[in-house]
Amino acid sequence: MHWCAGQEVDANTAFAAWEVLRGGGPAVLRGTPLVTQLLERWTLPHLAAHFGGRRVTALCAPAQRAAVLCADAAKNVYGGLYHVREPESQALAMGFGEAAECIAAWQERRALVRAEVMRAPAPALGGAAGLPPPEPHGRPLACGDLGAVLREDLTDRIGWQWLQEARRAHRWGSVMGVDLELASGDLLQPARYSTRDRLLVQIAGRRRVLLLAPAHVFAGLYPFPVAHPYDGYAMPDLERPDAVAWPALTGVRGCVALLRPGDVLFVPAFWFAHVQDMDAGATSLAIRLGVGMRLQGPGAAAAAAARRLEERVGAAEGIAHIRRWLLIIAHNDEARWIDTATVAGYRRVVMCQEARDEVEAALAPGERGAALLLSMCERRLLPTPWLNKSFREPLYLTVRAIQLPDTRTDEQRRFPELFPRLALADS
Repeated sequence: MHWCAGQEVDANTAFAAWEVLRGGGPAVLRGTPLVTQLLERWTLPHLAAHFGGRRVTALCAPAQRAAVLCADAAKNVYGGLYHVREPESQALAMGFGEAAECIAAWQERRALVRAEVMRAPAPALGGAAGLPPPEPHGRPLACGDLGAVLREDLTDRIGWQWLQEARRAHRWGSVMGVDLELASGDLLQPARYSTRDRLLVQIAGRRRVLLLAPAHVFAGLYPFPVAHPYDGYAMPDLERPDAVAWPALTGVRGCVALLRPGDVLFVPAFWFAHVQDMDAGATSLAIRLGVGMRLQGPGAAAAAAARRLEERVGAAEGIAHIRRWLLIIAHNDEARWIDTATVAGYRRVVMCQEARDEVEAALAPGERGAALLLSMCERRLLPTPWLNKSFREPLYLTVRAIQLPDTRTDEQRRFPELFPRLALADS
C-alpha cells in the first residue's frame, strides 16, 4: 500500500499536474481554485437553509456496521437470480434540512445523502448524439428545484474556468453532472468502480479513499455481475477480508488518498474507490465526466469490454445463462452446444464470434482472450445467497400478539422504520 500521488497545483495554471495525470492514474490536486469560495460558506446550516424543498434519499446503516451500499432498484427484480430481499442499507426519504439534522445528531445510525445538484444541458439540435452543446467554461446547469442561493453558489462560486482548462489539458470529457454528498462521521462506502472518470472534491471534513486499479477487477476484487443490484461493487468485504471465499484478494494492492477541504481527487474510470468519511458532516462534490480523449490505463479497456460482453450475452441468452455461455466461448466448445442448421443456432454462432472480437480488441498484444473470459467467471455470475441470509420470510413469523413495554428512545420513536427488528430483539 502506498500514498496516492499528490500535486500542488498553481491556481493560475491548469497544466502543473500534467506529469502526474499523463499516465492515466489517480492523483490528488491541491491548491486549485475549484471550490475555494465554498470552503467556509458551505456549512451544514447554509446547505440546509438554501437547498430547497426537494426531498432526498438518505442511505442508513447501524453504527456498528457503518457501511452503506446503494442497490439499483431497477435490477432488484423479485424472484430474479440476484434478488436481494432486504438491501443492506435502508433508503429513507426526507427533506435535506432534516437529513442534515439527523447526520449531525444520530449516535446509533450513520447516513449518507447523495443528491444531483447540476446536470449537463440537453443536446443541441443537430449536435452529436448524446453529447451536450458547448457551454461557457464547460459549466453544467444547476437543477431548477434547488434554492436560489445554492444555484448561485454552484453557478458563480465554482472555478469552472479552471476546470475547463484542466479538461483540455488532460483530455477529460465534458461535465455530465455534479452530485452533492453529505455523510456521517466514520461512514464507509465499500469499494465500487464507475464506468466514467470522476472528480471527488472535498469541501468540509476529511475523507480517506483507497484506490484499486482496474487490473484487479477480475484478479482479486470479484465485482458483482452487471445485472446485479449491487453492480459495480466488489463482492469481498475489504474491512473483513476472507481469503478462503475470495483467494485472489490477498494479491490486491492499491494506493491511499487523504482528502482535506479544497483537495480534488481524479478517479479514472474502472478504478475502485473504497471511501471512508472521517468527520461528521463531511461534505463533497462528485463531478461526473463524459467520455474524453484521454488514453485509458492498463486494464480499463478489458473491464469495459467485459461489461459489454455480459450485457450482450445476457440479452441474447438470459441472465441465468451468462456464465455458461462465457465458459463455452472460453473453451471454444460451441460445436457441442449449437445446432447450426437452425436460425437460433446461427444467432448463437454470431454471438460467440462477436464476443471473441470484443475481447480481442480490448486486450493488449500477447494477452489471451480465453483467460479474460475465465476470470470473468471465477466465483462470479452465480447466485448471491449470503446477501439474504438474515432475511426472515414473513409467512414464517408468528401471528400471536405479544405486548411489550415501549422502551424506545426518542430517536427510535421518531424514525421507527430504521429499527424494524427492535421489538423482536427486545423479546
